[in-house]
Amino acid sequence: MIAANRVLRVGHLTKALAGIAASVLIIGSASAQQIPAAETGPQVIRATRVGNQFELIDVATNFPVMGLGYPFSELMGAGIETTVDFRPQPTGADIAYTLVNNGTVPARMGRFTFGKIDLGPNISYPNFVRIGETKTADINNYAYQGLMYPLGVYSPAWVLQNEQYSVGISIQYPILDYKHDVRVMLGSTSATADPAVYGRRGWFVEFRFSDLGEGRPFPNPGYMAPGERRTYVVSLRITKNPADWIRTLVPYRNYFRSMYGGVSYRRDPRPIRPVLMALEHLISPNNPNGWNGFSRERPDLYSFRPWVDNIKNNPNYERTMLWAPTGLYDERRDLNYPFQFTSRWLDDPQLASALDQENGFPSVARAGKTLGLWWGRAVQVSRTWNPTGMENFDFNNRDHREMAFREMDVAVQAGATDIGLDTFTPSVSPIWHLYPWIRMLRERYPTIKFCTEPLSCDILHTQAAVFAFGWSLDMPRDGGPNWNTFTNPYYLADFLNPGHETWGAMSYHVHRGLGIVIPPTQGQRDIELIASKGFVPIMMDGVAQPQNIFAAESWTQSVPLDLQRGAGWNTNFTPNMVVRGSDGKMVIVAGSDVPVRPGDLSEPGELPSPTVDGAVPTDAPVAADAGDPVVEGSSKYATFGDDDGNSGVPTPKAKPGSKAVKAAATQNKRLKMAPPSSSRPQASTGKAGSAVSSAALARAGLLGKSSGTFNKNQILRALQRMNEPASPDAK
Repeated sequence: MIAANRVLRVGHLTKALAGIAASVLIIGSASAQQIPAAETGPQVIRATRVGNQFELIDVATNFPVMGLGYPFSELMGAGIETTVDFRPQPTGADIAYTLVNNGTVPARMGRFTFGKIDLGPNISYPNFVRIGETKTADINNYAYQGLMYPLGVYSPAWVLQNEQYSVGISIQYPILDYKHDVRVMLGSTSATADPAVYGRRGWFVEFRFSDLGEGRPFPNPGYMAPGERRTYVVSLRITKNPADWIRTLVPYRNYFRSMYGGVSYRRDPRPIRPVLMALEHLISPNNPNGWNGFSRERPDLYSFRPWVDNIKNNPNYERTMLWAPTGLYDERRDLNYPFQFTSRWLDDPQLASALDQENGFPSVARAGKTLGLWWGRAVQVSRTWNPTGMENFDFNNRDHREMAFREMDVAVQAGATDIGLDTFTPSVSPIWHLYPWIRMLRERYPTIKFCTEPLSCDILHTQAAVFAFGWSLDMPRDGGPNWNTFTNPYYLADFLNPGHETWGAMSYHVHRGLGIVIPPTQGQRDIELIASKGFVPIMMDGVAQPQNIFAAESWTQSVPLDLQRGAGWNTNFTPNMVVRGSDGKMVIVAGSDVPVRPGDLSEPGELPSPTVDGAVPTDAPVAADAGDPVVEGSSKYATFGDDDGNSGVPTPKAKPGSKAVKAAATQNKRLKMAPPSSSRPQASTGKAGSAVSSAALARAGLLGKSSGTFNKNQILRALQRMNEPASPDAK
């Protein structure tokens, strides 16, 4: 573990690379690749294999929710032999595919298809391209839709439903090892299809591993080397309570969390003020970098002090994000935002004031503010200002890493603690490069919170916040109730990555382009709504009172209570209290020791200060020290430490009775589609009290107190008192 505010020297690069490679890329993954265990409970679905097909029948009505239709696998390349292990479950089935390439050359993988799914001509499904909002499909005008994972969809799964059933289908495979994408497809049988050839009409879900002749781009297709053996598991689950559709993805949740762990960063629910320092339409011969602001605010002419003073003196926001902090390219505008988001302060003497200790960006933190910098095209490397082209980031390219480290070193020197990662997407660099890279960045810069853009996949969300847009080009002309697209919590993120941080940006430029007049109070209404759904608001238009608005802990409302308390490793929403003792090792009070009730909304708690006498909670993933307890269910990709992402730090929540809390507590009444739970904890405005085990009390020095109930802050302070401050160089 690297102490806060400490940056790895260049000489440590080889050691860091070797350590991450060992923990991320070498150790076997068999423990996370097993078929889900046999489940208990009444049999709702009868799963039967019939040769190379199967069917799923409703036990109560004998209705074939999924009838015979497609073989288990198709179109595998020459030499690939497929073995199928079909395991019935009370609400569906698990199918384990073992693929072996017995040929002498690499072979292309084909597809797994599941159907026909008989839900009638009209269905709905949560849109996993975004935040899970409801989409509908009519079999008479719907052919198929394919979503690429991890590029275009949060998780490799699809849930479709009617008024009687929800059917969830997910695939589990170690993508960081197998190194290929999967296209998740929902299709329907054409009305003109010959039933003798294609069977009855219905729906199907397909997992496609390569371009099978349709000519659509497939960035990283699946190929198997001669002699290679692989295992894939597909889980199918059916619920007869369609509103409870999230339960159909429990097998994927279990696999995902055992493979990658939970969120490993500290969530910050405070709203963010966006500041655009340069704009393209302002580029001119007299202002080649498009600097924004009034006549005496151009940093290249009058220093950065006016901008810095504005950040420090703004009474409404404690958190600010700067876009284009080094200006814009004027020759290749199509390559904006610039990759050089900080180093130009060193390279251009006119911009050196950015790093002035008294009046530059380093003074922002001393004023009690949080500084954020947006890293343009963070994985598209440019070697010069106004480049002729860019290079897609390669994790194994030393030059690329060194250029990126130079930008980040200056960002840390400027006092930034939030870094936005522009175009941090598998369309530029594959996930098996992005994932070890973001982990390396977090280890090298432990004080930094990263946020990836565009909306990312589930794996990257364990390591960084993600950025979501709240506007759409198909906005209705009347505005109406659809002022923004944050209509519901981020369902899959809440389920897979409780404790996640997701930024929700809102602008009204589309509305204005349609001639819609924006009511003066719309911004305030939207910031409260966005926060109530669990998103950290970023309002591009001014808002009168953002101070007391904090992103709600939406997972306490959107996830069924029993799933919050499910498997042993899934002690959700109970922060592990992680502090460092005087010996440099971790003192961990696990979730089982501190069972804080899900749904509690306590009074805002202060963040522990590094000057407080005692150990300081960590801001970064906790590296396992010898003698530290092992996190149950963790694998080579799982991050050791906090399970819900709060790193043991009690973060401020919306004040009891505030509009954001009221909105969060009543959000279910306003959703078009019922959230994925019919049983969830209710929000409480009381203080977060919790029964604590004797072992935890003894460790914390609280055993023998008159009350057996303590809030999280009391426990954390007690743990701090029992340890000496950590050495700055402690690892």
